[in-house]
Amino acid sequence: MNLTVTDIAKDIQVSDRTVRDWIVRGLIRAVRLPGGGYRVRQEEWERVKQSWEDEEPERTSGVTKTGHIMSLGPRTANRDGFQLAQKHLTKQKDSSLNG
Repeated sequence: MNLTVTDIAKDIQVSDRTVRDWIVRGLIRAVRLPGGGYRVRQEEWERVKQSWEDEEPERTSGVTKTGHIMSLGPRTANRDGFQLAQKHLTKQKDSSLNG
């Protein structure tokens, strides 16, 4: 089964733009369609999600300097997801150069 950019974005609650950026950066392997859209194989998406889960620390809340507990909202989750994606992409490039 092939997934659209929107399918992936909804799955992890990020924007379509974020998913397209990850595809362009090479983090997610996808096929470019003649009309400009992308399709990602289900297996590829599962592989990417699993690799992120293996690296991502368990974070559901944080503590402020005053000791108050706060939940990590979508902005923090998106920022952390982007940083994790960048880290993963760098690892992939390094391993392909050294491999």
